Amino acid sequence: MVHGKKRGSGRSYDSLSGHCSMIGTETGKVLGFSVRSKYCKMCDEATRKGVQAKTHDCRMNWDGSAKAMEQDMVVEMVQSIKSKGSNVGTIIADDDTTTIARLRKSVDPNIKKMSDKNHVKKNIANALYQLKAKHKKLTPKVIKYLINCLNYMLCQNQDNPKGVENGLEAVGRHPFGDHSFCDKSWCSHKENASKKYSSLPFGKPLKDIPLQTDLTDLMKVYKKQSQKLSKLGSTQGNESFNKSVASKAPKSHFYSGTSSLNVRVAASVAQKNDGQCYLIKVNNNIGLSPGVHTKRLAILRDLQARKRRAISITRKEKIRRIQLRNRRVKRNAVKEMCEGTSYSCQIDLQDHQDIVEIPSAPVPPEVHCNIPNTAKVICFDLETTSL
Repeated sequence: MVHGKKRGSGRSYDSLSGHCSMIGTETGKVLGFSVRSKYCKMCDEATRKGVQAKTHDCRMNWDGSAKAMEQDMVVEMVQSIKSKGSNVGTIIADDDTTTIARLRKSVDPNIKKMSDKNHVKKNIANALYQLKAKHKKLTPKVIKYLINCLNYMLCQNQDNPKGVENGLEAVGRHPFGDHSFCDKSWCSHKENASKKYSSLPFGKPLKDIPLQTDLTDLMKVYKKQSQKLSKLGSTQGNESFNKSVASKAPKSHFYSGTSSLNVRVAASVAQKNDGQCYLIKVNNNIGLSPGVHTKRLAILRDLQARKRRAISITRKEKIRRIQLRNRRVKRNAVKEMCEGTSYSCQIDLQDHQDIVEIPSAPVPPEVHCNIPNTAKVICFDLETTSL
């Protein structure tokens, strides 16, 4: 997993530096890391003045494009591990680079690759949002439902390409009331077709034939990759490591002109492998006192991290996170509908801007009244808007 040292817009890839980490799936430890830098402050200063640079610790080691950094660093790390007597049989990475092709050419033609499940899900979600512009019924709620169905299907059919193919067919048909490819183990509509959908609008199946056709065609595209989708890995450990690096070398600051970036990445590796107590080991190695307060704080931080990790993987905590996210999304959607369009691209250039807000519902006053038991109950039905 490569991470550039520059905040970007998603269209420009011209970072002056980048780092890459290799983490073992069994241990969760960083087995190797590498840094690429296209700039050295002292060398640039000497070139600008037309003099020879002083002897210094130059970390400029790359003159290619920023897009090619990842492939070069991965090849270097795999070669380094191989030179130490170990073999890398499989790597887990996204599908956005030619890393595996270069590895097979330069290191081992038999090395295998597993796609990162988070990137796969993100790509499928992007494809669904592209269909959203064409189909009005493909609302964010429906897209979220489809993504959840895909997540469950992929998790249940690892090492089962046929199951993935059947599951993709089911995802394209199940929301529309067609359960011919569903299984009784997860689809209760198989036995009770009149049962409501808990996550679709009004609890009813979708009725948009063009949407069903496009969704089925999209699932057919991914059916061709069923072998790959049945063997997915995760680069979540790399993302966690990148977060640690970002705390020590934020993108808003430039550190790659000197050895500072390399030191900060190395410190993040030590923290990932040994926890906050790596500070104590560093102090001991350079002959400094670990410090009572430093040691106490490091132990406390490690205990807190282990506690958070243990809690976060429990079923109760996962359900809580989902509920909080759903509550936040629902509240935000209601507020945006009441407020109207308050933020949009170039909205200030429009001649007419709707800034009228729908007022919040008034809180009814508390009225204490005694209703006799002999009073008759009258029932009525109130038709409301879609708000």
